[in-house]
Amino acid sequence: MSEHITHTAICDDVRRICLRLDDLPAAFKSAWEAHTDVSRLGSVTRHADKWSADIIAHVRDRADDPDGTKKLAFILGALTHRSIDRHVKPLFAYFKQATDARIENGVAVNECTIYCDMLILKEVFGIDQLFSPELFNGPLAARRAAFHELMRTTWQRVLIQMNTFKPDDANVHAWLGNLFHGVQDFGLRLDMHEKIATDPDSAKVKRYLTDTNFYDAADPIIATARAIQRGEVVAGVDQAVEATISGQSFYARAMHRAIDHIRAAGELYQGRITVDEAKPRLDIGVPERSMTYVPATSPST
Repeated sequence: MSEHITHTAICDDVRRICLRLDDLPAAFKSAWEAHTDVSRLGSVTRHADKWSADIIAHVRDRADDPDGTKKLAFILGALTHRSIDRHVKPLFAYFKQATDARIENGVAVNECTIYCDMLILKEVFGIDQLFSPELFNGPLAARRAAFHELMRTTWQRVLIQMNTFKPDDANVHAWLGNLFHGVQDFGLRLDMHEKIATDPDSAKVKRYLTDTNFYDAADPIIATARAIQRGEVVAGVDQAVEATISGQSFYARAMHRAIDHIRAAGELYQGRITVDEAKPRLDIGVPERSMTYVPATSPST
């Protein structure tokens, strides 16, 4: 999927929650704290679900693997990717089949993914507060200049270099070792991201974000992640996770399912379940689009 900002945000938010859950292995927390960037690589890697359970079991059983801690961090990130795919791919597929998808210069464009990414850029990463007050406010020329500076510096280094990797499934351990020493660049439609960030269409904001309930800052699990991010002392993290219900936002439900995946991986790491028992709980072998998106209201015109 193209929405690398959303993938990275989900990974970071799930990490914030999981570091405060008592039922996860200490090795998971240590790996996630030591190798946050590696977990973000996992969060933008395709079809890692095929071998996530096997890697968890391998690291558990091979204490002599020098990259074991990094592999754990990578798989924790990959499990968040799996969750967001299952939740939002049906949403994006719905709009891709509608009139919003088009071909520009031989490249398929689905504006819904970009609107979602730009919302997360603001809500999770706080770019309007932390980077420049001109990015989401002020004259259009100033907003465009601020956005270009942002995307071509900080985010180019942190996100754009994280391509959607294609793993070598037959030699996954060697592939992971090589991955840690290099990344691959990829092109991003900065012109479309710039336009949507600096001059969004209000009708499309309603269609893609409001009507779909993509992100709701009031959802307990999201509010808890934001409080942790702000450095606040937070109680009741488990309760916030369990308070996630079907009517909440896509983002909240994706966080919840990712935490379920990571808890299952923790049980595997602790030897409480087998690889074969873990795979169904990680949704391995279940197509992302087995879930469907049905709009609650008619699409905005």
